[in-house]
Amino acid sequence: MFIGQGLIDNIDHPVSKISFKNCDLGEAGVHRIIEASNSNHNVKKINLGLVSDRSLKSIGELLKNNSSLEKLKFAEHKQKLWST
Repeated sequence: MFIGQGLIDNIDHPVSKISFKNCDLGEAGVHRIIEASNSNHNVKKINLGLVSDRSLKSIGELLKNNSSLEKLKFAEHKQKLWST
């Protein structure tokens, strides 16, 4: 079972914090975790770990309607630097 799908399938599960600190979920993984947090309103804090420039854009688009997330952390990936 994948974490994102587990959160989507169990929207009443009381997971409030998810951390992938120092992990690289890749673009698909970041996308899926944000989708899951949009579905499971119990998720209040997420650390997405290392994200690429493309993932940053995806995060912005996916979170624009999320009103339940209180804290979001992420870090620049050393091999996939953000553009300006």
